Order: sequence, then structure tokens, then C-alpha cells
Amino acid sequence: MVKFVKSNKGSTLIIVLMVIMVLGIFAPIGYTWFSKLSANENRLIYQKQAVNLSVSAMETFQRQENAEKVTYLSDYTYPPNRPNTIQSGTSVLDLYQYALDENQSPMNSSDLQSYSGEYTVVVHAISGDFDHDASKDSNEDFFYEHKMTAKESTLNSSSGEVVIELENGETIEMAFEEFLDQHDSENPAPGDLTINGVGEDGEYSTKDRIEIAATGSVTINGNFIIESGANGEGKMDLNNIEVISETGDIVVNQGTLISTGNSSSRDIILEAPQGNIFVNGSTLEARREIRLYAGMSRNGSLITPNKNIVLESAHFETKKNAQIIFKASGEVIEN
Repeated sequence: MVKFVKSNKGSTLIIVLMVIMVLGIFAPIGYTWFSKLSANENRLIYQKQAVNLSVSAMETFQRQENAEKVTYLSDYTYPPNRPNTIQSGTSVLDLYQYALDENQSPMNSSDLQSYSGEYTVVVHAISGDFDHDASKDSNEDFFYEHKMTAKESTLNSSSGEVVIELENGETIEMAFEEFLDQHDSENPAPGDLTINGVGEDGEYSTKDRIEIAATGSVTINGNFIIESGANGEGKMDLNNIEVISETGDIVVNQGTLISTGNSSSRDIILEAPQGNIFVNGSTLEARREIRLYAGMSRNGSLITPNKNIVLESAHFETKKNAQIIFKASGEVIEN
């Protein structure tokens, strides 16, 4: 009599071999995907660290009284060849902070103490720069830099409330109300615009619409209030307050924008189709909507990639549950 003995050993071996084969095929793919994901997360961390450091440094400078700003910079000047290096966990951050004179030359501490006139504050934060040379090398995969500038003056006069820096380096000074009379979205300021004041009482209020527009960057510096109480009269294309930079960044430092009108359209718009938007220690209040666009058009079209909206200690408030909308081609970073 012949006995047949059944065994599952052969089929089990086949299953094991198939599993090993599948793992051999997909393991490299999974590892590559995981490596890319981890690298992207690390890169975003480095970017946020650089942005947060530069914004924080600029905020600290702007909190100083006008009479103390030069003294503060003199005490905390970190020129292009000598950064303040900060260790943050496993990351290394370099902070450059200095002033440029009217000829765009860096000034040291002693130069600042004796300087009179307009100057540009530069805050430049870099993460992942292991050799501290302010340039990306082949082994610095997570190198990221973020620079902010602001126009300042040692002179204290209403004519210097608004400073326009032209492309040829020349500057134009005027009072804030004079600026509003001369420039709007159809006739923007021809260059980089800095608003250091709005009047003796630190508050500008009008029943008219307010348009703050420039072909370059727009920087609003200082603890003052800009308020519009305009009514839209049923026109859907009217916005009570508009801040527009055609080619640069928009920076609002320690400022307050208020819209109290009855316009049925959007009340406050910040639009930087080719730049970033930074709102630092500031308040935006609107009866209707608040909208911020960085690297995007108002209709949602992509204009310039990788432009961010950075909100640092920023307060936004609308009435009647109106929308607050942030649209960026890059990241919306809130701290």
C-alpha cells in the first residue's frame, strides 16, 4: 500500500519568496519617497527659522523710539562680514543687521553715531550656512536666507512721513496726506515706498478711500493708525483700504489699518503679486472682508511662485462674520 503525505512546505516557501521579491521591488521606492519627504520637512523648518529670526529682529528694531533707533543699531550692528551666529537645536542661524547710508554703503557703530540723514536698515537672516559666508555651497542643502529692509531717517519732520526711493537711488520725501493726493493704484509711487508717519497725532482718518501703492516694495513702519470710513455706494469694485506693491514685498510693522465704511465689497486688501507679505505686531480691522495676496492675483491666478504670507503677532478682525482670506503661492506662516 502506497501512502501519500501532503505538505504545505513548498507553497509556504513560494509565498515567502514572493514577499521577499515584492519587498525588494518596493523598498527602494518607499525609502526614496520617505527620504524626499523628510528632506522637504527639514527644508521647511530651516526656512521658517530664517523668516522668524529676520521678522523678530526687524520687530525689535521698530519697537524702539525714533530717537533711540540709531543707538540701538549702534549697539547691535552685525555687518556683512561678521554675523551674530545663533545655535537653535541642530540648526545654525546667522543674523546680519546693519545700516546703509544714502550711498548704500554699510555703516559701522561709530559711523551711525555721527550720521545725519536717511539710512536703510537691513536685517538678513540665514539658516544652514555652515561656513558663514552668506552664500550657498554644494554641501548646504538646507541653505535659506530671508532679508528685510526699512527706510529710516535721523531727521524728524512731517515732510519725511513718506519716503520714496527711486530706481536711481534718489529719494523723495513728503507728508502722508500729500502722498495720498499724488498717488494711487493708477499712479503708484515710482519705486520703493516707506511710510514712517501719518501726522502729528499718529492717526490719519478720512471718509475717502485710501490707496497706498508703489511699483516697488511698500513698508509701513510705526505705531500709528490709518482709518477709512468710505462708503461703496453699491459699487462692487471698491475697497476702502488697498496696499499694493507691483513688484516687491509688503511689510506692515506695528501699524493699524481700520475700515469702518459700508462698502458691500472687500474692505481691506494687501496685494503683492510678485512679493511676500509680512504683518508684524499689527492690527487690521474691517467691517467687511480682509484679503491678503502674495504671489497671486486677486482672481486666484498664480503670478510668482514661492511667495509667503508671514504673520507675527498679527490681529485680524471683521464684522458680521465676514471672511479673512490669505492666498499665497508659497506658505502662510503664523506665529
